[in-house]
Amino acid sequence: MKKIIKSFVVIITILFLLVSMCPLSLAETDFSEQIDSEEGSMFEKIIAGMLGGIAQAIFDLCTSDTMGIGFKDYDELIFNKGVDVNSIAPFTQELWTKTMTWYKIFASVAGILILIAVIMLSYKIMLAGNSTAKKTEAKDNLMRLLLRWFSNSISTIIYKVLIICK
Repeated sequence: MKKIIKSFVVIITILFLLVSMCPLSLAETDFSEQIDSEEGSMFEKIIAGMLGGIAQAIFDLCTSDTMGIGFKDYDELIFNKGVDVNSIAPFTQELWTKTMTWYKIFASVAGILILIAVIMLSYKIMLAGNSTAKKTEAKDNLMRLLLRWFSNSISTIIYKVLIICK
């Protein structure tokens, strides 16, 4: 089993090295030009060329419109180049609804976990009996849990208000 994992890692590494040497560039950013323009020894340029090739391959895959991954260039993401003034940048309306759908899924899972924790803490309070130290600790834990729940539930509203205010 270890030999299979090692061979798989070697194949993936070789694949990344081959992809990094691929001359195809889908994006405007070219890391090889940036590496060539910098000063350094031959060894440093070889290492930088390999790492830059991997970075270029990942950058090309992530910013490609044909791949459909959805990552954006820095100009679009940070400076809102080509984005409508009234949009929720960097999100499109479709991406915002997808994000909210995933948020609802994760919020419901987190809500169930918080509910379980509240039940456990209330059980701790009942078992604490006359010990004020244990009751105080359980109440503090309960307050922190409720604060976490409140911050999770209000976070999207705060984000949307901050984006609208720009």
